[in-house]
Amino acid sequence: MRPASRSLIVASALAAAPAAEAADHFGGFGWYYGELHVHTGESTDGGSADLPGTCSGSCGEHAKVYSDARDNGLDFAAITDHVNGGHSASQDGFAADVALAVGAHDPDAGFISLVAGEVWFIGPDGDFGHKNLYFFGDDATIAPVTLDELRPNPDGTAAVSDCASIASWVSGLEAVYGPVLLIPHHTAALLPMPTDWSCHDPAHELAAEVYSEHGSSMGEGNGYDTLWGGEVESGTVLSALDPAGYALEMGFLGGSDKHNSRAGDVCSEDTQLASHPYGGGITIAALPEGESLSRESLYEAIVAHHTLASSGPRLPVNIRYSTGGVELGSVGDRIGVPADQTLLVEVAVPLELAGFVVGGSARSVDRVTPLTPLGVGAWGVELTPGERGEWVYVTVEVDGAAWYGAAGCNDGGDDSREFVWASPSWIDDVPDDLDGDGVSFVEGDCADGDPDTHPGAVDLPGDGLDQDCDGADAMLGAGDSGGETGALPDDSAADTAAPADSGAEPPTASAPEATLPHGCGCAAGEGVPGGFGVLTLVLALRRRAGTDRARAPA
Repeated sequence: MRPASRSLIVASALAAAPAAEAADHFGGFGWYYGELHVHTGESTDGGSADLPGTCSGSCGEHAKVYSDARDNGLDFAAITDHVNGGHSASQDGFAADVALAVGAHDPDAGFISLVAGEVWFIGPDGDFGHKNLYFFGDDATIAPVTLDELRPNPDGTAAVSDCASIASWVSGLEAVYGPVLLIPHHTAALLPMPTDWSCHDPAHELAAEVYSEHGSSMGEGNGYDTLWGGEVESGTVLSALDPAGYALEMGFLGGSDKHNSRAGDVCSEDTQLASHPYGGGITIAALPEGESLSRESLYEAIVAHHTLASSGPRLPVNIRYSTGGVELGSVGDRIGVPADQTLLVEVAVPLELAGFVVGGSARSVDRVTPLTPLGVGAWGVELTPGERGEWVYVTVEVDGAAWYGAAGCNDGGDDSREFVWASPSWIDDVPDDLDGDGVSFVEGDCADGDPDTHPGAVDLPGDGLDQDCDGADAMLGAGDSGGETGALPDDSAADTAAPADSGAEPPTASAPEATLPHGCGCAAGEGVPGGFGVLTLVLALRRRAGTDRARAPA
């Protein structure tokens, strides 16, 4: 439960505020937001206000799908009209979708559009699932793609002979049109169709859409936006990730699946298909700072699992995994951890958005561990070898009422909770001594990524570093101006921990009070330094104190 005082402060401050705007650059990444699943009136079950006879409610316009996406604060989008089955677009309709995507593509202005289509797959013995096919080649390469080529069965039905034929069909398209991805969605939905994870193409199905206007397919059992068509447990994302089952290494994406041409409009229900009760979500992609958004870089981000699924908020959630003082990776990275060491999970959001976060957790294979607040905009948790399992991912809960303010968000849910789910990182066992200096972290190496730092190393006096891991810099000689321990630079504040036998608790880090994003005038990237400054300090102090106590003589 969120603290009442903070909830009241945030609610009061945002009583008449519009939706929050997230920073585009934070913690060493550029953060980009997109809609990868929207239907128009070119699908026979979709609607567009500018296509005669297709709209039965309040629809957007086919011609404005991409401009509306940009108006909704998004950086990339894709129309995914049906290409087979009972609601397929026509040849001319799909050609119009392709032309619209090619015309809207404007990487120089920071907007990416993809040619895409939704494909249904029904095998001889049951359903394989609904999946979106995306093309990431350049305009000249992908512009000639036709509706017939996106149909695995030439007759336009959803019938396929087996899984191997699906993989072969996708590979054939890739050989002609360049990089493609096949992304399953509403994977756990009994209606319209669940995903059969045993029919999985590891070369092209590198992510799953885990949330949309159908609801959540995560399978987390927290009662949040349960699937309107019923849940099939074997189709949940947790089932797909289960090392005892399918053990699929996939990233997380979000989409709206709107059928009324309203790309990225997460605060309205679908007026064309009223049975879809939720507003839907978006995808967040994290690109290394300085790398521009393009079809190629977006493709690489999805392949590398550097993505997050959001139920709506455009919120950067920066994650860092480390052990023994060694940084292992960020969201979605495969990481290596010694079998007997604790995994440190650090989570940060921009300071100006910290007040909207009301909780979070790290989920491993068989447990959920709450994140501990450590300063404004920073949270963390340490997972012991018995707790971390084969993978871990982070979920952050957002106060939706505060985020959307007085305008509200008519997203169809029963509560105001919003969520961001970060793609999981899979964990490999690696040798205990990470830097090869002969001493592991659990044996007292306080910086197991630096071979010059370990117990017994020569501690250079006055350099602000603790090369011998005794808890302090070496003393300077008489007459040196640095004093007994010298001046410690900011990045070595961990070396100020109390001696092991003092019994003192490590100091509590302080951080400036969070400011709200509306009119704050904050420069891009402001917030927790590097995304982790406060958090790293506190957890480093805790680790050092624990190590010193373990090393102290009885």
